[in-house]
Amino acid sequence: MVQRAPAPASTSVRLAEIMAAFSLATDIGTGIPFESMLRVALMAVRLGEAHGVRDDELATTYYLPLLALTGCSAESRTSAEMLGDETDPRVAHQWTYTDMAKLREMMGFLFRHIGAGKPPLARAAYMAGMMAGGGKNLAELDRAHCEVAQRVARRLGFGEAVEQSIWHVYER
Repeated sequence: MVQRAPAPASTSVRLAEIMAAFSLATDIGTGIPFESMLRVALMAVRLGEAHGVRDDELATTYYLPLLALTGCSAESRTSAEMLGDETDPRVAHQWTYTDMAKLREMMGFLFRHIGAGKPPLARAAYMAGMMAGGGKNLAELDRAHCEVAQRVARRLGFGEAVEQSIWHVYER
């Protein structure tokens, strides 16, 4: 008869631990500094606690940053085609902090990065396509990103507050 090892005292894993690991993978996949979204989640919760936010709202506050970038896979091919290596930390950082609603910021970002590594005519064609679309293609990328993140939230059972909050992540 084979002896089995005793079962660990607790085999359950908390949702917070799963989401923390998930967010670390997302950080790596998007090229942002490791543990960025964990830091955002913890800072947001501490800020909420300091202002007396209710526990249910604090839970939403914690999980939202951990889910916010999970939709990046929806846009990775298009981003790579437009920007070259979209996981390059410099590009990812500038993409994240550029206000695409401000024409000057958006154009500066696009002129620096659109069609990176491609011949000048290909870069000009990308830029012409962006201008012809009036930024619509960037909005479609954000929408696809939010749809994937919202579906992940739904599948994991986060509920309406988290699902709806995801749609506001990229609003400025």
